[in-house]
Amino acid sequence: MTAPPRSPRPQSPSRGIFMPFDPSIHHRKSIRLRGYDYTQPGAYFVTVVVKNRDCLFGEIAAGVVNPNNNGRIIQSVWRELPIRFSNVILDESIVMPDHFHGIIIISEITDPQYPTLGQIVAFFKYQTTKSINQFRAAPRFPRLATQLLGTHYSKRK
Repeated sequence: MTAPPRSPRPQSPSRGIFMPFDPSIHHRKSIRLRGYDYTQPGAYFVTVVVKNRDCLFGEIAAGVVNPNNNGRIIQSVWRELPIRFSNVILDESIVMPDHFHGIIIISEITDPQYPTLGQIVAFFKYQTTKSINQFRAAPRFPRLATQLLGTHYSKRK
């Protein structure tokens, strides 16, 4: 059985596509702590999800995740974050076929201009999308959407 086609979303002149909040279909709750300052140093559990939950990072066979080239790219970009951001320390991470989990530790530094968690994750998503698009530049592969990845993160206790 196939799902019924979705009705087109109303257009927004500023962002291209806009869909107003509809509680009957928008029931995902944020796991972010209300009122928490995510610019603070600390350990954070980050989940990055592929748009439409497409399995772009690999497959699971016999209970083992086998990352493909895209999965290896996201691992590589993750491991390079401490090179770009001196206040970042990485802990455990794992690539799944349609998402990525990682623990990022933001250490205290004296410079008030150090990047926030949001800026670090935005850079990670941008670099991952850019690198995968460069890898997939062969004519037989369509380019990925600009907003390949969604993000969820929470403070680790």
